Amino acid sequence: MKIYRFFTLSFLVLTILSCKKDHLSYDELYKKASEKYQEMHLLTQSISCGDISKWYVDTLLLDPNTRGYLPVSPTIKNKYDLLKKEHTNLLTKAMDADDRPYLNLLYLHMPVHFGIICQNGFAKVKTVEDFNTEQTRTALTERSETLQHYFKDKPCTAASDWIVTGIKKDCSQIWIPTIANQTYRNGFYAILTEYNTLYFHLTQLDKELQNCTPNSAPAPKSVRCENNKPILVF
Repeated sequence: MKIYRFFTLSFLVLTILSCKKDHLSYDELYKKASEKYQEMHLLTQSISCGDISKWYVDTLLLDPNTRGYLPVSPTIKNKYDLLKKEHTNLLTKAMDADDRPYLNLLYLHMPVHFGIICQNGFAKVKTVEDFNTEQTRTALTERSETLQHYFKDKPCTAASDWIVTGIKKDCSQIWIPTIANQTYRNGFYAILTEYNTLYFHLTQLDKELQNCTPNSAPAPKSVRCENNKPILVF
C-alpha cells in the first residue's frame, strides 16, 4: 500500500511539473524566443564573409511590435532555418498567450536596410547608422536623381492619373510628378522610403539642418499633361 501511494504521489508530482513546463507564461515564452534569436544571430556571426554576394537578408518578427533582419549564408541556411522555425514557434505561442494589444502586422513599421556589408570579417545587414555624413549625402543625391527621373518614360495622357510627391533637400522641397497607380508606385516608394530614412539620419549628423528655415515657396496644386509630359501646376 505504501509503495502504491509512493508511485501515485510521484506520478502526480511529475504531472504537475510537466504541466507547468508546458504552460509557460508569455513572458517566459518571449524570453525563450529572444534566446533563440540570439542563437540565430551567433550562428550568422560564426563564419567569415567569404563571397558576400551569396548572402541574403532574412526578415523576421522579433516581438509583436518589432521586425528585424539577419544576414544568412547558404552554408548555414539549413541550421539557420531550424533555429528560425523554433524561434517562430516560441514567438507564436507567446503572442497567443499574450492578451495585451499590439500592432496589426500589416501596419508594423519595417526598418530600412541597405543590403549586406562585410564588417571586421563578418557579414552585417547595413542600416542607416552605417553611413557617415559624406556617405549619407552621396546616397541622398543618388536617390534624388533616381526619384526625379523614375517616371520619365511614362506618358502623361490623363492628369487624374498623376499626383505630386515632395522630398526634402537641405531646407528646400523638391516636387515630383508621380503616377498614382499602386503598381507603378511600389518601386518608387521603396526608394522614397530609403531617401526619407537617409535624410532624417543626415539631420542627426548635421545639426544645421535642424535649425534651417524651410523654403516658403508654394506647393504645386496638381499635375497637367502637356505633350505627353507631366507638368506641375502651381
